[in-house]
Amino acid sequence: MVENVSDPSIVINECLSSAKSLADECFPRTKNSVVEYAEGDILGQFETEIEKRVWDQDENPAMLQEYLFGEEVTSSLAAVEGRWLKTIALVRVLVSPLKKIQKGLTDAVSKKEEDGMDQMVDDTHESKDYYTLVADAIAKYSKTLVGILAKEAEMYGDGTEGGALALRQVEAVAYFNAGILQGLITCFLKNSVVEGTSVVRWALGDLGEATAADIVSRWWVFASDTLQQSAYSVERNDGMIVDGVAAEASAMAAREKMLTYTVKRVCSLLAAKNEKRLHPMQVDLLEGMKTVAFRAKFLNGPGADVSPLADLCSGCGGSMAVELLKSSLMQM
Repeated sequence: MVENVSDPSIVINECLSSAKSLADECFPRTKNSVVEYAEGDILGQFETEIEKRVWDQDENPAMLQEYLFGEEVTSSLAAVEGRWLKTIALVRVLVSPLKKIQKGLTDAVSKKEEDGMDQMVDDTHESKDYYTLVADAIAKYSKTLVGILAKEAEMYGDGTEGGALALRQVEAVAYFNAGILQGLITCFLKNSVVEGTSVVRWALGDLGEATAADIVSRWWVFASDTLQQSAYSVERNDGMIVDGVAAEASAMAAREKMLTYTVKRVCSLLAAKNEKRLHPMQVDLLEGMKTVAFRAKFLNGPGADVSPLADLCSGCGGSMAVELLKSSLMQM
């Protein structure tokens, strides 16, 4: 309800008037807190410079990329621990205006009666403006992001890890509104910044060995939506698909790659617990995987067979939960 009213304080005042302490629970709590850098921190200074170039100077994407690829930036970050530093910094800057939406909603919910609880606070247009601002910035600097991801992938390997870490930065800022979060994930996909596998890696908490992460709530929604967007798979070399048959073949290949990863990841998570009764998280993974598989079957057209996905479960045999998933996939 809080997400869909112009003045969230109404929910607190009218619906929770006898238990106002619940006001703090109206927004989901992010498990990925936004990092605040100390004064003089190298990464903090780096982000501040990007922020000035993007939001104050409206810098040309090519010039921004030249700056990020420059020797001065590369050498200054050499002593900083971490991976995908440039990718993460740029994404954090691009989505930073969303912090103002969250702050506005939080302030509205926290208003006390003496501060005018009964006065309407309509931030609907302001929220739309900030979202549009961020979406336009992602579109404008999409090629810069793709270039940075590709360059850092030369150092760190699989680019889908960098994409997943980038999406984690989006979640850290937009977690309070499911609609905004889903919209931004779609925006990154449509602008070919990340590919479907990156979305699923993020949603299933696979951010690389150096970063621990939990499974995103309702992860299968993001995975299913990403399947729908598979035609927007990343074209690293600015390739263009114009033939209908080739386009569909490309879309199916993208879905197959994403599904293969998803099944293997879900199976590895299911196999972590092997008890007689399923853990709630295992139920979430099982039902979520079935939902994603059904969506894939629908997208692949009449008569599509997704039962071969069951073979991917063989490597994690022995777990009751994995066997249940394998059986479900075979019957689709």
